[in-house]
Amino acid sequence: MEEAYEWHLTLEDGAVSAEQQSAFEAWISRSPKHENAYAEAAATWQEFGRLNRDHLAADVSASTQSKAFEGSPRHVGYGRHALAAAAVVLVAVLLVIVRWPLENAKERLSNSAQASYETGIGETKLITLSDGSTAALSAGTSLHARLSEDHRALELVQGAAVFNVAKDPERPFSITAGSVQATALGTVFEVRNNGGLVRVAVQEGRVQYTTSMMIGGQKSDLVNQRELGPGEFGKTLGGSATDHFGSFDTASFAAWRQARLDYEGATLMELVADANRYSDTPIVLRGTEAKLEAMTVSAYFDSNDIQSMLVALPQLFPVAVDDSDPSQIVILIE
Repeated sequence: MEEAYEWHLTLEDGAVSAEQQSAFEAWISRSPKHENAYAEAAATWQEFGRLNRDHLAADVSASTQSKAFEGSPRHVGYGRHALAAAAVVLVAVLLVIVRWPLENAKERLSNSAQASYETGIGETKLITLSDGSTAALSAGTSLHARLSEDHRALELVQGAAVFNVAKDPERPFSITAGSVQATALGTVFEVRNNGGLVRVAVQEGRVQYTTSMMIGGQKSDLVNQRELGPGEFGKTLGGSATDHFGSFDTASFAAWRQARLDYEGATLMELVADANRYSDTPIVLRGTEAKLEAMTVSAYFDSNDIQSMLVALPQLFPVAVDDSDPSQIVILIE
């Protein structure tokens, strides 16, 4: 468990080298106990962050908490790692004495506001959530929202949306899109989910970008986290094991709000996924995933004129566009 907390703190710092990542994966793979210990460390630390004075029973006192540390020779001189260990002990004590009355849990559930929003092909919509946050929905978008008194959880099932988050430190604002979770810290950011092609871009504030960790080629319960600031993005391409991060010109942020599809080093897969939200006829890509991911473009198109984009594609990529079938448009990789 000590090793698990050490690894959790290291990975939480964000700037992890390739050597550290390899060492961590080797440590995880040595024993199922390591994976379980890391998952427990991450969960415990998360619960520590969620604790609220209002949740504590009336009989919790400073003396009760201080007793958790008596006789411990390791809490002096170890810096932040000792603090982490001490916090874990405190969490263990608090979790034992915290009371979660069933009636209160039911009341919180009944008081949560749930809603679903959708837009059609080529349609955009601006919605205001019950907490005062706003979401600008792009075309072909499906969004589910559940806001309670202690959390704001949304799921972007498909499409794209720009979120302007009302600040509320007591209620995290999290968007789930495919395998990605984006947690805002009072900010303006965009999330896209086009069939598993997920991209999070930040205009203002900061966003915590979280994805499932791949171990042995399989998704695990462990996570990778990275904080994104203004002008930064993170994305994952379908079932890819690698997250991609970079920067962008904030002047082009969510340009679809001005009927403009703006791309800066985007893949052909991303471009076509976006175009499908504005096209009455489905657009299908045919080619190997490696080739599709290797093809990138910096350009912009009019979202009201997808046909012109299709005409331009063969000039940008080694592809052919076949529209002989009225039920679909096929883009073939040459």
